[in-house]
Amino acid sequence: MLIFFIPILILSNWGSISYFSLDSESVEAIYQIAGFIFSAAAIWLGISKSWPDVVNTGNVFFTIFLYTKFYDWWWKWMPKYLFFLVIGLTAILILMIFKRLRKALIDKNLEVTT
Repeated sequence: MLIFFIPILILSNWGSISYFSLDSESVEAIYQIAGFIFSAAAIWLGISKSWPDVVNTGNVFFTIFLYTKFYDWWWKWMPKYLFFLVIGLTAILILMIFKRLRKALIDKNLEVTT
């Protein structure tokens, strides 16, 4: 999965090194969308098949894609303390979502075994 996600991450930030004959902004947008879709699909696949390594890898790359988009959108015009506050609040929100997903997965596994 690393061999798949790292090139997508690189091309989502530096689209000018791509072989596509599109402008670099379009290439970056395509790879950013692909990165979000494939990392979310990896999380879903890992949860449905109970593969923790796939879930963790998908989580890491989804978070990296999300934080690079936050940087692209807000770093230049947002005060730095506010930017890092948004990053921190997002991290807490992601942890809460993962906690709920984990609880749902554990409850699902308990129902299957009983």
